Amino acid sequence: MIKGLLKALLKASGSGRSETHRRRGYEAWFQYRVCQAARDAGWKVYYTRDSRGSPPGYPDLTLVHPQAGILFAELRTDWGKLSEAQVGWINAINAAGGNAQVWRPRQSRWICRSLRIDPKRAKWLRTGRA
Repeated sequence: MIKGLLKALLKASGSGRSETHRRRGYEAWFQYRVCQAARDAGWKVYYTRDSRGSPPGYPDLTLVHPQAGILFAELRTDWGKLSEAQVGWINAINAAGGNAQVWRPRQSRWICRSLRIDPKRAKWLRTGRA
């Protein structure tokens, strides 16, 4: 599984690829790292593999933990902007008493705190090294 992800990431960042392809590869890498960290911390993780046919703007991840509750996370690159639909979903979830957050790679310490992971693991989340 990791080899496949690395191949996809290398393909996406290869020469001759558009900026969109490189960003998609980076987003996939970031989502993979967040999901792995969450599962390691005892969270159940749900994400839609193919969002066609789903309501636009729904957060990327739905995370459930027996003690911490439910958490919704929209994953963005450090330079990515939220769509109006994404802002609408995040605001609606939070207004209903839920916990919806936007996570970016540069916020790895915040992500670790949200997942109840020791912040020392933030480097692992950002760089992919244990």
